[in-house]
Amino acid sequence: MKKVVLKLLIGTIIVLSMKVFISCMADENFSVSPLDKLTFSTDTVKFDTVISGQGTHTVAFEIYNQNKNGLRITKVWKDLNEKSPFRVAVNGVYIADDMPTDFSIPAGDSLKVFLEMTPPVSGKVQPQEIIDHLNFQLESNTVQNVVLQAYGQDVEVKKNGWIITEDTLLSSRIPYQIYDSIVVQKGATVTLSAGTRLYFHNNAKFIVYGTLKAAGEIRNPILMRGDRLGNIFTDQSYDQLPGQWHGIEFKGESYGNYLNCCDIHGTSVGIICDSSDVNVEKIKIENSILHNSNNNCLQLINCKSFIGNTQVSNGKNNCVYIAGGNHEFVHCTIGSFYAFDIRSGVALYFANYMDNTDMPLYNASFRNCIITGLSDDELLGEQSQNNDVEFNYFFQNCLLNTPKFENENVENCLWDTEDNSVCREQNFQFNVEQLDYSFQLDSLSIAVGNANKDITIQYYPEDRLGVNRVNGTLPDIGCYQSIYFKE
Repeated sequence: MKKVVLKLLIGTIIVLSMKVFISCMADENFSVSPLDKLTFSTDTVKFDTVISGQGTHTVAFEIYNQNKNGLRITKVWKDLNEKSPFRVAVNGVYIADDMPTDFSIPAGDSLKVFLEMTPPVSGKVQPQEIIDHLNFQLESNTVQNVVLQAYGQDVEVKKNGWIITEDTLLSSRIPYQIYDSIVVQKGATVTLSAGTRLYFHNNAKFIVYGTLKAAGEIRNPILMRGDRLGNIFTDQSYDQLPGQWHGIEFKGESYGNYLNCCDIHGTSVGIICDSSDVNVEKIKIENSILHNSNNNCLQLINCKSFIGNTQVSNGKNNCVYIAGGNHEFVHCTIGSFYAFDIRSGVALYFANYMDNTDMPLYNASFRNCIITGLSDDELLGEQSQNNDVEFNYFFQNCLLNTPKFENENVENCLWDTEDNSVCREQNFQFNVEQLDYSFQLDSLSIAVGNANKDITIQYYPEDRLGVNRVNGTLPDIGCYQSIYFKE
C-alpha cells in the first residue's frame, strides 16, 4: 500500500513539474526589439595555418543572451554558402545552406557553436588566407556575425614509406607531410635546403642508414615537427606537446651527418645515434633546438659526436644520454623541465657501459655549457664495475645543477644551487602556464658573463640566434647570449 501511494506521489510531482516547465516556456517573452542583441565569446574564430585538403580539429565558441527577454535566431548562414570550407553546427544541429533554422535562447542562457574546416588546395607556395562570416539573423531582422579565418598551406604528401636510394635535395618550396617514414638508404645523402619543413604524422620516423645534411640558416631554419597544426585546447597547440611523431634514428653505418639551424621537437624518442666507429664523426649538430621528447632528447651510443651552440631540453627520460664514445659539447644549454609526466631521468646521463656491455667513454667534454633542471641534481655519471674501461669526462666553465664536487675533471665551473639569487628554472624566461620555454637568460643568472672567452672566440663568437658574444661584452654560458653584462 505504501509503495502505491509513493508511486502516485512521484507521478503527481512529475506532472506538476512538467506543467510548471511548459508554463514557464509559455510565459517567456521573446524580444523583437533591434536593441536586444546577441553577445559572442569571440568576434573572430581563427584556425591559423592548416594543411590544405585535410580536415581540421573542432573549435567552439559561445552565443550568449544577456538581455531581459528571450531571443530567437531565425536564420544562420555563411557568406560563401556552399563554397565555404567551414562546417558549422549550432547547439548540435548541422547548418546546411538551404536549411531553415529556429533557435531560441531564453534570457541569461546560451548556445554553443562548433566549427571545422577543410581548406582547398590552392596550388600556391605561401599559405592562403581564407575569410568567411557566420551570420545570425534575429526575429527583429537584426543581423550579427562572427568572422571565420584560416590559412591553408599546401603540402607535398608522402605515403606508403619514402625510400631514398640516391643523393636527393629536398626543397623548401612547400612543406613535406610524412605519413609513414623517410628511410635514407646506405650510400645515399639527403640534403635539406634552408627553410625545409617536414611535418611527420603520428609515429612516422626519419631513419638514416646513409647521410643527412640539414643546412639551415639562422633566419631560415629547418623545421621537423608533428603534422597536427591545431590546438588541443584553446590556448595550447598540439605542437607544444611531446610524442607527436617518432623522431630520427641514425643507424650504425651512418656517418658524416650534419644538422645546422634545425628545430626538431615534439618527438617520442628524439634523436638516436647507434653504435659506430668512435674515430669517425657520426653527427655534428650546431645552432639547433632539440625539444620535448617522451624519451631521451639526444641519445648517443658508442659513437663520435660534436654538439655546439644548441639547446637540448625537456626530455621525459634524459635530455642527453651518453653510453661510451667520443663527444664534445660547446656552448650548449641542456635543460630538463619536462611538464607532462613524472620524469625518469636527468638533464645529463653519461656512462661507460650499456645493458651490461662495456663501452669505453673516451671523452665526454662540456665547455661553456648550462646543465640544469627541476631537481637538485641533474647530472648522473655511472661507471662500469670493470675499472679497466675508460671513463673520461670534463666540465669547463659550466653552470652545473648538482652538489658541488671538485676533481681534475672540473675546471672553473659554477653551481646552480639555491645559494644563488636565482637557480634552475629561474635562470630562464619561462612562461610555464603557456608551455613557453624560452631558454634566454634572466639578468640575475650567474651564467651571465661567466663563459670562457677564449673558447667562445674559438668556436662560437655568435650565439644560436646570431647575437655577438665578444664585441664589448663578456660571453654567457649556454647557447644564448644576454644583453645584461658589458666589459
